[in-house]
Formats: sequence, C-alpha cells, structure tokens
Amino acid sequence: METRLACQLYSVHASIERDAASAVRAAARLGFDGLEFYGDAMWSAPFVRSALRDTGLEIAGWHVGLHRLAGDELERTLDFHEEIGNRALVVPWLPEEMRSSADAWRRTADLFNNLVDHFTARGMTLGYHNHEFEFRPLEKSGEIGWDLFARHTRPEIALQLDSGNAMAGGADPVAALCAHPRRGRTLHLKPFSRTLGFDCMIGQDDLPWQAFFREVRAQGVTEWLIAEYESDAMGSDLQGLKALRCALMEYGL
Repeated sequence: METRLACQLYSVHASIERDAASAVRAAARLGFDGLEFYGDAMWSAPFVRSALRDTGLEIAGWHVGLHRLAGDELERTLDFHEEIGNRALVVPWLPEEMRSSADAWRRTADLFNNLVDHFTARGMTLGYHNHEFEFRPLEKSGEIGWDLFARHTRPEIALQLDSGNAMAGGADPVAALCAHPRRGRTLHLKPFSRTLGFDCMIGQDDLPWQAFFREVRAQGVTEWLIAEYESDAMGSDLQGLKALRCALMEYGL
C-alpha cells in the first residue's frame, strides 16, 4: 500500500481560530498530500469541499468526538462524512469513566465493537487515537489501557497510534506498533523528548524514527502518516508545522 503524508490541522488551531480558510491554505502549501480535520464547530461541508478543491489535497481523516457517534447523532455524522468524502473517523479522547479501570476499557471496547458495523456498511473506518494515559499502568490492575482496548476490539477498528503521546506515557512507539500489527491504518508523527517534552523537533527528539518507519513499511497497511506539532517553541503554529515538514524530508517523506 502507498503511504502518503498528511497534516493534522489541530497543529495550526490557533491560526484556524483567527482565519480558518487562510490557515488551511497555508498548511497545504507546506507540501502535504492530505489534511486530517478535527472537531465540528467551525467546519461546514461546503467549506471542507472548497478547501480540498482549492488546495488539491485529499481528506486523510477526521477526529470526531464520541458524542457525535451516540444515538440518532450517529447517522447524521456518517451522512456528513459521506457527503465530504471522508472514509476515516477517529475518536480522539475518552472521558475518565471510560478508561479508569480494566473493566471500563472492556466496556469501551464493546461500545466500539457495536458501532463499527455502521461504518463498514458505508465503506468507512472507525478508529481510536491515544494520548498519554493509555500507556500508563492502571492503578488497580497494572494493565495498559491501549493493550486492553486493542485486544478486546475487532481487528477492523483502527488504532491510530500517536508516537509522541505514546512516548510521553512511557511507551516505546515501535514496540506499540509491533504489539498490535496491521491496525495502524493512519498514524500520527509527533516528536517527544524525555528532557524537553513536546518542545522539540523530529530528528532532535528521543523517538527511534528509523526503526518506526521500518516497522510501518513492514506492516504495509498504513495509508496516511499524519504530521502533528502542538508546541509553540517555534514562535507560531504555522512555523512549527513548517519545521516539522522540513524535518520529515530528512526521512524521505
């Protein structure tokens, strides 16, 4: 499978809040193949279609709040994403009660399992994106939430591993990829340093990037690598995303 490079627009959310159209165009000019959107308050279907048409980029996915997949809202959400041509919906966050114990993680996995057929019926995928807490041992059982979720969900549910968030939670991103192979249909590329946290750049951080990319190629299922930069260390969000794009060129991306 061909793996292409997109950016998560949350990287430039401050610029988007000031002028969404200009920020999206500026991000697109940095040399990406696709855009991953987030949230729902500021995006209309005409805006998204116009942004994709004007930039010539593809839609790589969308971070969708779990509340948009509940009850009658589910079909409305799927209708919207079908209209704009998005095939990959990823839940980016869980409330604490859905992840506070091993039993909570199993119930969360059951919820995703019960949802996924609605997505596959429309040619879409449902996924989950990690932060740090998924890789910290649970207080009572010592188990890892990411592994519990992965083991108890159906294989068609995508695991969108965020490399920097995983490392911030104490994980080895390469080992996390290997533990649940062929589930990473989209992956987030985010730098992390044990001394600087997220205030660093790919190539100057502590992630084993060469090994990470080798494993991605070996598994052969990743459609989109999605660059994300959340630090203000570069002075502005667009400058940070530009620096990240340049850093990824050193790895042939």
